[in-house]
Amino acid sequence: MKKDQKKDQLLMFLLAIGFLAMTVELRYMHMAIAPQKPVAWVPIVVSGLGFLGSFVGVFLEKKGAKMMGIFFLLLALSGPAGLYFHSYGKPETLVTIVETDLRSEVAARMAEGESAIIPPHLAPLSLSGLFVMGAVVLMSGRGKSS
Repeated sequence: MKKDQKKDQLLMFLLAIGFLAMTVELRYMHMAIAPQKPVAWVPIVVSGLGFLGSFVGVFLEKKGAKMMGIFFLLLALSGPAGLYFHSYGKPETLVTIVETDLRSEVAARMAEGESAIIPPHLAPLSLSGLFVMGAVVLMSGRGKSS
């Protein structure tokens, strides 16, 4: 086994651990909203697929690794979709992230009787980042002769 292949396998194993942690965290963070909004299950399922795909990716050779890499790139699209949902379909609210005092927004929501929980707008992009890292490792020429 080549040194680069061992490194790729280690990276895929570490990504599998990252996806597993993300799956557990997403399940915890979405447990209140998932029963009312089934779309909240999407990142949980997608990160679970990332865990399984990363674990399987440890053992894949060139052709299978490239196919898994393409699959990972497709799953990475869940991040921008999550960004859309976390911003309530108004991506222009991202501009206000820098300008807004979060404490006053929470206080205003509570005064109106709404939930004080504000979804983190940029958090879904971390899922995309993990998928892109996995795709790069998987599609980096695994199995080529040196």
